[in-house]
Amino acid sequence: MASPLATPGIPAGYQAETQALCRQGAETACLLAILLVPLFALLDYVVWRQCFPLFLGMRLGCVAVMGLIFALLRSRFGEAHAVALGVLVAGVVGLMIDIMTIFTGGAASPYYAGVNLVMVAVALLMPWPPLVALFTCTVLVGCYVVCTLATQRITDLRPFVSNLFFLITTGTITVVSTLVREHLRRREFDHRMALVDALRHKSDFMARMSHELRTPIHVMIGYADILLEDALDGRGWHARELVQHIRSHGALLHRLISDLLDYAKTDAGKMEVTAQPLRLAEVVEGVAESFRPLMERKGLPLLVECDAGLPTLATDREKVECILRNLIANAVKFTEHGTVRIEARAGGVESLAGFTFIDDAAEGWPPADARRVLVFVRDSGIGIRQGDVAALAADFQQVDPEAAARYGGTGLGLSISKKLVRLLGGRIAVRSRHREGSEFVLCLPVARPPAARAVAPAEPRVRVPSAA
Repeated sequence: MASPLATPGIPAGYQAETQALCRQGAETACLLAILLVPLFALLDYVVWRQCFPLFLGMRLGCVAVMGLIFALLRSRFGEAHAVALGVLVAGVVGLMIDIMTIFTGGAASPYYAGVNLVMVAVALLMPWPPLVALFTCTVLVGCYVVCTLATQRITDLRPFVSNLFFLITTGTITVVSTLVREHLRRREFDHRMALVDALRHKSDFMARMSHELRTPIHVMIGYADILLEDALDGRGWHARELVQHIRSHGALLHRLISDLLDYAKTDAGKMEVTAQPLRLAEVVEGVAESFRPLMERKGLPLLVECDAGLPTLATDREKVECILRNLIANAVKFTEHGTVRIEARAGGVESLAGFTFIDDAAEGWPPADARRVLVFVRDSGIGIRQGDVAALAADFQQVDPEAAARYGGTGLGLSISKKLVRLLGGRIAVRSRHREGSEFVLCLPVARPPAARAVAPAEPRVRVPSAA
């Protein structure tokens, strides 16, 4: 159903927002009327006791009408006609006050001030377009004039002119305030939409720039590999060392930019999932092998154990590799003594006893009847304090500032992994003891993830092993 506020040239989002605010304002006005209209019966009893029974009946009738309008506002009809029902609220209360002025002195009645209160309520509660406010105030003042002139002969115009002057002034202030608020709301809406548009363009830009930023780094690393393998093989050791530094820092830059771009793509909802048959043992061993040189330079063993009966998964290989690289990279980075051990096996819920999911949305996961595989990444590194586990997947955040200063990193690895694993229908869990080591587990479903969809194969990318 089209909004009654629909106006050519005005954004549909702004009109829908205005309609919702008008409905909210009308509901608030109804509740105020239900509360205040009976309360003013105390004034009737003190000032116009002879009219108290009549006025009480009128007030209770007004409350009944307000209750009916409030019920309509809560319905789909009220959602589509919030402005008209809001005008009706003001009109019903204003008409009740006008009738009361007839019984309390007509042109000289002080009850006319109630119409002023209605217009003040319109100015405060109703985010109407200025023309609607002008129409409502005109009706309120016009009803007062008609009721006063049609029911009594005015012998002294001074009270009537005075009352009318104040009513017109209040109505003018109401219309002007509505006009100013409309202008401010429209400006705020335009600024907000411009910000949303800018953020969308930024996200789209970052997602599009993935290939453009990675390509020159691939080229630089590729040339460094050629020099290391051919031109400098067996001679020029100083030059070879310099080229190794070029490659090492190129690999580091590649990893940092990849983290940033992957974060931008997942944050913008641009990350796509390509489900394909995947042998998990092959992926685990391949990713682990890329970290073996770094562990050998540290003089530490990197142990990999995969069950022979692991089922074939239907998932996105590239994203599983990215998640494993992040988990293993953290284990290798923070381990100075001991070992890093990686195990892959089929497992049930009992295998996760003592673990904490790093994703709040993982409550109730995994379903008891779901088949899944588990990849454990255990290290004997610095560990994590129990109170810091909840902050593990926060964007740009590293839980230990001292460790961050010593080991470096962007703080995006686990955040990206959390987003990617949810796309695959899995979760990441952790258990750790400070100064004793950490154990992360990647839980993946065997079945095709719900988020997966067929897409064209991506361009093959150069896989760069992490360097020191």
